[in-house]
Amino acid sequence: MIIGTESIEIESLDELISFTWYKPKVSKSVTSGFTLAENLLNQKGGILYPKGMEFDADKIEKLIKLKENNRSLKFKFSLERSEKLIDILQNRIFSDFNRFIESKKSRHEFRRFVEKVANTVKLYKNDMIKEEEMVITLYRIRFNEEKCNPDSRTPYYNHLINTALIAIGIFHHAFELGKKFNIEDIIKGVQVALFHGIGGVNLIELFYDKSFEEQKIRYEEGNKNSVGMASGIGLDSEVVEAIKYCSDFNQGKKDFIEKDDKISDYASIVITANIFNAKISGLFGGAVLPKAAVDQLYVMTTNKGIKKVYVDALAKNFNFGYLFDFYYEIEKLNKACPYGKHGRPYPMTGFKSPVIYVCKGKVTTCKHYISSSKAVTIFRKVGDLKEGSYGRCEWISNELIKFYDKFYAQIKEDTIIRDISEES
Repeated sequence: MIIGTESIEIESLDELISFTWYKPKVSKSVTSGFTLAENLLNQKGGILYPKGMEFDADKIEKLIKLKENNRSLKFKFSLERSEKLIDILQNRIFSDFNRFIESKKSRHEFRRFVEKVANTVKLYKNDMIKEEEMVITLYRIRFNEEKCNPDSRTPYYNHLINTALIAIGIFHHAFELGKKFNIEDIIKGVQVALFHGIGGVNLIELFYDKSFEEQKIRYEEGNKNSVGMASGIGLDSEVVEAIKYCSDFNQGKKDFIEKDDKISDYASIVITANIFNAKISGLFGGAVLPKAAVDQLYVMTTNKGIKKVYVDALAKNFNFGYLFDFYYEIEKLNKACPYGKHGRPYPMTGFKSPVIYVCKGKVTTCKHYISSSKAVTIFRKVGDLKEGSYGRCEWISNELIKFYDKFYAQIKEDTIIRDISEES
């Protein structure tokens, strides 16, 4: 694919299929906007499709059949670089943003993270990628990587978008920790995240089939050129400078970590998000769980390798995920009592022992009420439970224990990380 000022040159039918997102047997898989800038000719010079014609799925299918009947046929396409086409490409990029947001909604670790991030993307997406060159650059990254991978995997393109999403979450939680950011800062941070790796991704054809170790080396080596490439696509000078800091970081130049200014903050947030997503996605092999990735980031802060406040902000996205689910489950079970919400979890803390439910109302007629050996005697007030003996609610206790057992390890580890973060 060759990007010109007025047209986009597509070198083959396979490239056209990839560029238009054509899907076999899906009649509306190709939207309007893919318009020929020049006549499409056959081998004898006859016009197959005229200048100004818009591609749709049927027209592409006819070309596919023509190619199947004559393997020697070669097509080259010149498409208009129109405002309509740029809008289509921008919408498709943000459909990827939304796809990754949706994929995170089903994971407990990301529940706290997703809502604010999704709202920010929805409200400000046109500000995040507002220039034509930004749109073209990102779409070309996706296109080139998809072309290299027969199974249509695009891990580096995915990584840039996920890094941007995680950076948004860090910005929001950093504000809670006292860092003063506004929406303009978030937009600039997103742009740093999206384009800090364009130098490395530009070399994808050279390393996509190499070992993970070699991919990492070549990707980071290529990112030395990200600054120059970013300078020509309409990015603010502060964004370009932050991208330079990201490149410096990979070369061991970390003086900016100690600075207290917006540009250094943008870079530090993106570096934190970048390392985190690379680890949990297995970009360079061996994916780890989010809590393990956070642990590793905290280790990096001990020698001022990265800025701790942004690891804290990242941790706030995830640390309370399982605890939230745990107490959410308690609340749900509280409402399940048919006799007026008499169930009370006991003990509320102390994760080393099972949490059971007792009946505050001592409703002995309830079939789930168990006394005798399973009763609990309280010697001092706990919450709204006064001193005395309480029977156990067998049903709710068992439901909670099932949930508790499933998430015990995560709850314990998340609590430890939270305590370390608050004490340091």
